[in-house]
Amino acid sequence: MASPQPTRRLGESGQIRVDEGELMSADENLLPAAGLTAAGPSTSQRLAASKPGRGRPCHEAWSRRFENLPGIDHGGGRGEQIGKPVTVSCAVGLPNVGEFGDPRLLMALGVAAEQGGWDGVFVWDHVLYHDAGWPVANPTVALAAIAARTSRVRLGVLMTALPRRRVQVVGRETASLDRLSDGRLIFGAGVGSMDAEYTAFGEAAALRVRAEKLDESLQVLDALWSGSPVRFAGRHVQVDGIRMLPTPVQRPRIPIWCAGRWPAAAGFRRAARWDGVMPTHAGYGKGTTMPPDALATIVAAISDQRGGLSGFDVAVEGRTTPTVAAAVVAAYAEAGLTWWVEALGWWRGGISEARSRIAAGPPPR
Repeated sequence: MASPQPTRRLGESGQIRVDEGELMSADENLLPAAGLTAAGPSTSQRLAASKPGRGRPCHEAWSRRFENLPGIDHGGGRGEQIGKPVTVSCAVGLPNVGEFGDPRLLMALGVAAEQGGWDGVFVWDHVLYHDAGWPVANPTVALAAIAARTSRVRLGVLMTALPRRRVQVVGRETASLDRLSDGRLIFGAGVGSMDAEYTAFGEAAALRVRAEKLDESLQVLDALWSGSPVRFAGRHVQVDGIRMLPTPVQRPRIPIWCAGRWPAAAGFRRAARWDGVMPTHAGYGKGTTMPPDALATIVAAISDQRGGLSGFDVAVEGRTTPTVAAAVVAAYAEAGLTWWVEALGWWRGGISEARSRIAAGPPPR
């Protein structure tokens, strides 16, 4: 998946210009719920010019939008599924905190997801959480365990708070994970959602600084994955002729997805330089997912920025029941979605419900 920039070999100067209005401080681990309605121009009008390529085929969310579809079980039952088979890849999204902060549990849920027919398993990235007494699992360790026990599902951390990590360590970890999984890793990157994860360890939490670190680190990470010697002199990151081997399995690189919070443009300009985006929307906070028409606006803006959407992924996290999943995901697919991430966690029944939803599987192919 080629991207216009950055180049894979970096020169002596790695200066990065960070756009004004970098607003990505809201929690990137959005926990969607039900009850939204769409407005504005139709999805087909917004995407008349272009649509992204589809990923591999792949939840009481959006009950109002689909209230006129006959046969929908709004009580969350296991009745007949509504909607046509979907062509979107479908993954499960797992917290790494609280009752989910156990790497053995995350491994078991990841294995169950593959057995249940899901296409991917994505894990949060936190080193702390709002409740100081909650357990927190290391997402890299959890993914390694899942990778070793599965053979098909795509894997990733959504989103890695890259500015609080050492890029050389991330380079080694990701190359190793991609090899361990035989080329199934997706790398998600953002500025992070919790200032405390920076300030508690004496690191700068200012969004501008985090954005600068993120952009520099992504350039360096991409270059390190190439296996060629890397020299980089940035404001925050320096590399002096280092070559890292082995390289990842995937070429030209592990796909990079970036976070963005609409309507702030900076995160989407960043995403357009790479391989995918996982957007949230300032108009729809925790507990809600933006409607498909809002997603279509974002997809069209990225298409304009990139000059097309070939090889570019669009992922949205949401919540469905098995009976309405196909109809919900199909509406987002029309808006340009390539990956649906089923949000699981303590807020929707905890471990027991997570196991049940995973076992029910994704929408029909």
